[in-house]
Amino acid sequence: MTTLDMECPKCGAPGSLPKNKVNSRLVCKRCRAIFYVTPSGRAVLGEPPMSEVAREEVKTPRLRDRERVQYTFLPSIPIRSEILIPVVLLTGLLALIGVAGYSFISWLGGPTDDVMPRAQAAANALGDDNIGIFQSACLMGTEPDSARFFETARASLTPVRARSATKSVNNKVYLLDVNEKDSRGQVLVLFTPKKGSTRDQQIAEVETPEDPKKLASAEFLFEFGKDPQGKWRVDPGRCVDRTIHSTR
Repeated sequence: MTTLDMECPKCGAPGSLPKNKVNSRLVCKRCRAIFYVTPSGRAVLGEPPMSEVAREEVKTPRLRDRERVQYTFLPSIPIRSEILIPVVLLTGLLALIGVAGYSFISWLGGPTDDVMPRAQAAANALGDDNIGIFQSACLMGTEPDSARFFETARASLTPVRARSATKSVNNKVYLLDVNEKDSRGQVLVLFTPKKGSTRDQQIAEVETPEDPKKLASAEFLFEFGKDPQGKWRVDPGRCVDRTIHSTR
């Protein structure tokens, strides 16, 4: 069956899709975003559009096509004030507990859950040398800063790729800090060469030291801020290249 190559429009995770699944509801396994793929192969966030057949099915039938319904009328029951007041107080208390619980859960897990997938998407984009995906993970209006940082990162990753038998890199993201009050976050990203198999090394004529400390590596500090929708995104103007190559 013919498939389409595509990427998650939110986190950039790559994947493929059978052509007969276009305009179907899809969920990204990495960031849980809901999206669909158009017949032209473009991934779009949100629910897929309804087909003409589906629109016809949900149309309200005409009155003469509907069955007549027999309604049952119930007598009104007066509510005594001594019962109503405790019910209102209990409902208000339950609502207050629900709001407090949601706020606590959001404070405990929400920021990290949002920062780390975005950091991973940006790190993957740097490793794949894909500036488009990287800029989609950055704050809007920071394109010049993101382009400058991307070029700096590309230069630092060049010696790392040179020590890789497959000319590709591994990355690992580490959460350093998330400050919900100040809308600031920090993530450390470490890039190392993909060692590959022995045969890969022989073909590429790459000499990989046995001591991992002698491997070239690149290290970046990703700074995060919030966009107008309250979503965490990379602020490239404050990102820092902290690379120190031990070997060249």
